[in-house]
Amino acid sequence: RELFERASALGVEEAWLFRWYARLEGEHGDVWLARHFFARAVNANPLDPEPWKEWGELEEASGNADRARTYMARHHSLAVSKGLEGGRIDARKPLGRKWRRHS
Repeated sequence: RELFERASALGVEEAWLFRWYARLEGEHGDVWLARHFFARAVNANPLDPEPWKEWGELEEASGNADRARTYMARHHSLAVSKGLEGGRIDARKPLGRKWRRHS
């Protein structure tokens, strides 16, 4: 915790840092603080699907099935979008293909 607190004191606002801090707090049973840091991770990088997945896993482990489903759905949505944009498929026209003449 000391390392996370030092990084926070230095003004580090990185999503990966908040994710790790949230996971640490979740493993030590402080669900409320873990939620806080998952929210900060999401705010730091809103298009990253991984914090949503980990947050959903935390909620599922805490017995909050509805909240877990919501966060996992957001994870899947962002993961699909990221996959479309990172690949050769245009996210705005997923069925579009380049036109070429067949001989």
